[in-house]
Amino acid sequence: MAPHILPVLLPVGVTRLAVQQAMKEQGIQTSVHYPPIHTFTLHRDSELVRAEQLSGVDSVAERLLTLPLYADLTEDDIDLVVRALKHSLAQTVAQAEG
Repeated sequence: MAPHILPVLLPVGVTRLAVQQAMKEQGIQTSVHYPPIHTFTLHRDSELVRAEQLSGVDSVAERLLTLPLYADLTEDDIDLVVRALKHSLAQTVAQAEG
């Protein structure tokens, strides 16, 4: 096994962009991998890939967020990323609630 990315699934109702911004403000870079296949130009009009049958894929895809993962990642780095994610989620939920 060769892990090369660390995607996490955000809770339902959490806006990925808001979490990404909050992480960025804490100095943590995030990214997005694995967009749904039916959003690619090649497959958009394909008879083999039917977007109307992939609503579950869409709801999961919009909640995927990739966290930092690299060979020199230390335990302290991991703690920093986890604390930043927890803070970002709490901040995002609080803002959504009001």
